[in-house]
Amino acid sequence: MTDRPGEQLVADYLDRLEAALAEASPDRRRELLDEIGAHVAEARAALPGGGDERAVRELLDRIGEPGEIAAAALAEDGAAAAAAPHASAGSAPPLAPPARPGWREGLAVPLLLFGGVAVPLFGWFVGVALLWWSKVWSTRDKAIGTFALPFGLLPAMTMNFIGGESCSEWSDGRGRVIEECTGGGADVVAIAVFALLVLIPLATAVHLLLRLRTRRPAEPASGSAAQGAPA
Repeated sequence: MTDRPGEQLVADYLDRLEAALAEASPDRRRELLDEIGAHVAEARAALPGGGDERAVRELLDRIGEPGEIAAAALAEDGAAAAAAPHASAGSAPPLAPPARPGWREGLAVPLLLFGGVAVPLFGWFVGVALLWWSKVWSTRDKAIGTFALPFGLLPAMTMNFIGGESCSEWSDGRGRVIEECTGGGADVVAIAVFALLVLIPLATAVHLLLRLRTRRPAEPASGSAAQGAPA
């Protein structure tokens, strides 16, 4: 029987995590492996069909490098003191726990979508700045939010105003007033372009919001670890 796509990626990831936790006690190592494994399984369950290999790879990237997770756990357990002599040799200190969504993410999405309309151009640029300031979204997500369709809904709104019907009146010199209107016709191409200008920013905003749901795990805490330990 063939494993689901990405099963080998998950197995390799947990093997690397187990190797990085070599200095931890066997009980603590198993506890952390169970906790991270359960988090990965829960996140994959939210993906269609468990996710393809690309989706699983992105999920593992968002969770973080096994070495970083192990360093944070070992530091909490007091292993940082044992590793102190290596710090003078230039080894990097343990990284802080992964970030979670906050006010930056809460403002970035609406500003990317409506900022260019509410405060022409400037509002959208503020949204882009908050997007790239965020530590939650990946670089790929930030590129999608920036370049999928710049300025959010502003191009669609501008097209709507420009494409409106325009009428003028003039006299033919014999007392008759003639009214002539241009624009406002049902142009299939224009309608299709307008629909794309609306749908692309909306799809981008939905993508960014859905990416926030796949949260990276918080730094392991003794309380939560005890709850996640198998009976």
